[in-house]
Amino acid sequence: MKIRFEKISPKPEELNQIAQWRNLVLEALRTGDFTSPGESQIQWTKSFSQSDKYFFIYFNDDKFIGYCGLDKFHPINRTAEISLLIGMTFTRQGIGREAVKFLLHYGFDLLNLNLIFGEVYLTTTNSKFWLKQGFKKEAILRHRKYWKGKYYNSMVFSITQKEYQKLGEKLHQTMQEPS
Repeated sequence: MKIRFEKISPKPEELNQIAQWRNLVLEALRTGDFTSPGESQIQWTKSFSQSDKYFFIYFNDDKFIGYCGLDKFHPINRTAEISLLIGMTFTRQGIGREAVKFLLHYGFDLLNLNLIFGEVYLTTTNSKFWLKQGFKKEAILRHRKYWKGKYYNSMVFSITQKEYQKLGEKLHQTMQEPS
């Protein structure tokens, strides 16, 4: 499996695909709102701060399959939030695991972060994925998402630089720099 990461740029085809994928998993997103394709997606890329690091994910160099990123950087605390979205037809193939390995390498080894965190809604079983990647559960936040007439909790998770280093070689294999 050959995966390539490329810094997100205003590529309409990829951005419209992201909008479509987001609209298929609204129950898992922080906003339950429909994502409009087109200009709104291009504006999203223009809203990135200097410190935001978002990447398109390609399979076999040319097949667009998702995006991932680190944002909400705090330079004094050396923290950032992780995000990941893989197209539904490409899930459960190890792509998400490779994207997380890439982001952990990027965040800890290149940006010298101390902690990478995230939040996942318990409307799905996605929390299991993050725990399998070496993240630790920090807390359950109550009633964080209202979806289809019911409130759902979320799980906050994180991994420290030391925990990442302890994971050792299995995470450091097959790392690449973004194009």
